[in-house]
This record gives sequence, structure tokens and C-alpha cells, in this order.
Amino acid sequence: MKILVRIRLWMSWLYINVLPGVAVTLVVLGVLAWGGELYLRAKLPFNEIIWAAQFDERFGWNFTPGTTVKFTNHTEFWTLTEVNSIGFLDRPPPSPEKRPGVCRIAFIGDSYIEAAHVPIDKKFHVVFERLAMQQSQDGQAFETVAVGQSGTGQFNQLPFYDIFARQFTPDVVVLVFTGNDFANNSAVLESVRYGWHPLHPPKLFYERDPKTGTFTPIPIDPSWQDRLLATAPGELAQPPAMVSWLTRESYLYNWLYSGFLKSSPGLNAWLTGNPLPLVDVYRHRMHEISKDPKYSGVFDGWDPEEADMDSVFTRENLPPLFEEAIAMTGHAFDEFQERAGRDGFGLLVFSETHASKVYDGKRLSHDRLKKLLADRGIPLIDQYDYITAKGLDLSALSFPRDRHWNEQGHEWAAEALLEYFKDHPEVCR
Repeated sequence: MKILVRIRLWMSWLYINVLPGVAVTLVVLGVLAWGGELYLRAKLPFNEIIWAAQFDERFGWNFTPGTTVKFTNHTEFWTLTEVNSIGFLDRPPPSPEKRPGVCRIAFIGDSYIEAAHVPIDKKFHVVFERLAMQQSQDGQAFETVAVGQSGTGQFNQLPFYDIFARQFTPDVVVLVFTGNDFANNSAVLESVRYGWHPLHPPKLFYERDPKTGTFTPIPIDPSWQDRLLATAPGELAQPPAMVSWLTRESYLYNWLYSGFLKSSPGLNAWLTGNPLPLVDVYRHRMHEISKDPKYSGVFDGWDPEEADMDSVFTRENLPPLFEEAIAMTGHAFDEFQERAGRDGFGLLVFSETHASKVYDGKRLSHDRLKKLLADRGIPLIDQYDYITAKGLDLSALSFPRDRHWNEQGHEWAAEALLEYFKDHPEVCR
């Protein structure tokens, strides 16, 4: 009986002293949340992302011509970009017929060329063209076209030249090399990254015969989705239904998640459905690939927990698979160089700053790229060298929550390119 009395007294105390405060707090939080939602809806351009990509068995992915790509990280950029007639985020492509005295440059690359993070008129190839016109002293005019898709390396970009850029007969082709391109050129490493089968990829790759050293294409498999690697338990975890709804509908949730909640590993794991950690996903895919006798022992010397696949290239000693990826990248340059000789264009490589990542006081990834190009006589324009030589702030060229160039980064890339073309006018002639 005394216990019941105590329970009633305790519940009465909670009702009188605690419940009103909790209720008021919840009401205040609800009002603040609703107010924040209304404010962000009024202030921000949009909440949804529309990534109108399409698969084509000739080259992999580009965008559906005539559609609009809507892209945001919910905190720093909101862009709406019209897809041009050849399926890329650029202005309408130029006429196949070139005007006399104009140097036409085709820029080919990945997400740094795609540049969905900034408006078209702020993209570095457009800024380059504008700056060149403003500063021209010898009457040299430039015309540019950009062909880029995120997640591609130089092998994957070969069809971009063959199918799209070649028809515009460029005088110069500039390949934009980024920090993950070495891995992007390895069918095996990209299979670990994305879960494809290395012999049935959705993009063009090459393989090398271990006996003869001969490179042969691994063609795009139109049925690549039917040959995906087996998934690991927990790899495809789904977020709670309420979180999925908030992601679709709430401006405030996406702003909070992108700006704050995402930075907490435990909270982020719960919000995304507690998926299997990426390192475990990679290990599972490595195991699946290694089942094929062709790839037995291919991952010897690499533990993804010690270094992710892109950071390995900044280290002193490389496992065999990563040495192979560098050789693959070299052959990709060979393929572009063969096209340059056939079609009569000048070939340049522009290296963005993440390809010059410093580790243990060295820029080994940059050094490896530099050697590949020097061995082939391909000029290198290095953004890292340009920025440090000018005393500029490296941290100012990217979005704080996204490694890609902001408008300042695109402007500095354009300035570095223009400086090179001014110093080497023969490139266009």
C-alpha cells in the first residue's frame, strides 16, 4: 500500500513539476522547427536533387539532353543547369565549322569538368574564354567546349572524345586530372568502389596481359547490372521511414543533416539505416572478386582500413594492383596521344590540387603523374604549383563541405590555364 502511495505521489510531482516544462519545451521546439522550415523554404531555391543521368552502352553515362539538373548540398550551393544537346552541363556546343583565327579547346574530365556545383558562366573553361578575350594582346581568340561526367577516369573518357569532342575538331584537348583518377583507370579498383564485375563494367576499361604486357579493351557490357558483385549483409541498409520522409520533404532536416548531423559518425549511421561500414563493403567486394582465379591474389598488400584506394597513391611503396593502375593511366594517355597524332590536336593535362596531395612531406601522387607525362612528352599544367607560386590560399578554392571548386577555384583554374597559353602560344598553332 505504501508503495502505491509513493508511486502516486511521485507521478503527481512529475505531473505538476515536470510535465508542464516538458510540454512547453516541446511546443517551443515545434514552433522553432516549423519557423525554421518556413524560413528555409522561403530563402532556399529548392530542396530536391534531380540528377538526370542516362546510360548509353557506347560511352557509359551522360545527362539526358534538354533536361534540367538540380543539384545542392543543402548548405553551400544550389544550381539549376540545362543539359545541352549532346548531354553535358555546358553551353550549346559550337558549330562543327570553326571561325578563322579561333583556337578551339575541348576540356575532358570528371566532376571538375561536369562542375554541377556552379552556374555555367562561372565554370573555368567559360571563365578562361572570357579572360582570354579581355586580355588578348595578339588577337588570339579561344572557343571552348566541356565534356565531363563525374566518376570517370581517362579510360572512361576516351569515348567522350571519340563520340562527342572529335566532331568539333578541337585544336587542343585538355584532360583534367583529379586525385582519384589513378584508381578510376583500374577496372578492379573501380569494381571495389562501385560493386561492378571487373570484366563486365558499365564504362570502358583496359586490361594488360601479364605475359606480353599488351593492353586490350574491356568493352562496356550493356548487361552490366546483371553481373554485379554479390552484396554483403547490411550493405543495402535503408534509413528509418521517418528519416526517408524528412529527406524528401524537409528543407530544415536536410540543412541540419548536411551542416551538422552528418559529422557525427554514430548519429549519421543511425540516420542512414546503420549501413555496413564502407571498409567492410570493400573487403566483401574484394573477396567476391578474388573468387575468380583470374584475380587470385590481386589485392595482396592492400588493407582498405589502413588507406582508402585514392590515398594509397600518395604513399611511398605501392601494392602491385596500384602499380598496375598507374600503368593503366599511362596507357590511357597513350590512347589520347594516338588520337592527337591522328586528328592533329595538341594534348595537355591540367592537374587539380587534390592530385598533388601532400603526404609525409611529399607529393608522390603528383610525382607519379608528372613522370607518366614527361615520358610521353605531354605538357602538364599544375594548379597546385600555380596557387602556391602566387601565394594564394589553397583552402579558398573549394567549398568547405565539398572538395570541388567553388567559383573562386574555377577562376584560379582559368587563370592558371591562361598563363600557360600565353607562355606557349605555339600550342594553338
